[in-house]
Amino acid sequence: MVVLKVHDNGPGIPPKLLSEVVKPFRQAAEGGGNGIGLGLSLVKMLAERMGGALQLSNASGGGLVAEVRFPYQSASGKPVEESPRPAAKPVGPGTVMLLVDDSPEMLQLLQDVFSKEYRTITATDGLQAMGVLAKQRVDFIISDLMMPVMDGFEFLKSVRRDDLLRNIPFVILSAKSSLGDRIVGLEYGADAYIEKPFQVSELMATVRNITASRRRIQEEFRGNPEFRMEEGTIVSGDRQWLIKVDDVIREHLSDPGFNVDVLAGALAMSSSSLLRRIKALVGVTTNEYIRIFRLRTAARLISEENYRISEIAYMVGFDDKSYFSKMFQKQFGVLPKEYKARHRKGLADTSKL
Repeated sequence: MVVLKVHDNGPGIPPKLLSEVVKPFRQAAEGGGNGIGLGLSLVKMLAERMGGALQLSNASGGGLVAEVRFPYQSASGKPVEESPRPAAKPVGPGTVMLLVDDSPEMLQLLQDVFSKEYRTITATDGLQAMGVLAKQRVDFIISDLMMPVMDGFEFLKSVRRDDLLRNIPFVILSAKSSLGDRIVGLEYGADAYIEKPFQVSELMATVRNITASRRRIQEEFRGNPEFRMEEGTIVSGDRQWLIKVDDVIREHLSDPGFNVDVLAGALAMSSSSLLRRIKALVGVTTNEYIRIFRLRTAARLISEENYRISEIAYMVGFDDKSYFSKMFQKQFGVLPKEYKARHRKGLADTSKL
């Protein structure tokens, strides 16, 4: 065991607060001094990450003693007389969180909190963060409000004005707790506004809830042939853009050769920009989006029962009926004829009400 002790010359900490000051944003002194209450919490978090522990006590002659204990390691780097710790779960390369704050301590805390679930990237102000977004795809943003150069509100507005970025989930952290500031943040398009000091568990729950909500929408879009992007599901501008995309696909619906390049050209976009925006909105590639639109249209035509299934397959751009049935089942979990039978049964059950 390796022990590191630090003894300061201050007044110490009241015993009842020793277990509290290691929590984020907790301070022993009234008014908080010059700090923000993150130092000891970071020490505790980093020590535990390396298999150690932090213990605080007051020295008999005055002052605080911070003691960090680490398991002893041999020259090979293997712990001596310690059980091996389980390997950390690898983070998916496509799951990226951008953390923006001008406080190094806050950035370190946020990285420690989210690094197990996200690959984290940091920036110290909104302008620097926009530079990151120009080069790197990001899946989630957490930003401070009060920052130099470009503050959180200006950063949020810049993100929401950009067609390729506007759908990224965005959480604001701020010490400004007035109702007016919260309303402004939400009106600018923030998904959540969390006051400092905050509970780490609250922030984590907020991020997970926003992510789960987005995921549910994407799963409904992929698997439910009757799902519709209603008002409030996504922001109005994105919804109108998807309607435009759908109109272009509808014009070429019966053409088996219609592809991503044709769609991108009709929308005056590059194929890569089109992919990036569709992926951000509904979680599928452009090719998948075109196929899902064809199959959802087929489901509607099947439910109307004005055409045979073989005719519908050609109407929506499939020149092979067997392949159409295979894709329909893969997308919605049932064959076209089974979907038709279920729809008939649903109408029959409704007629009995």
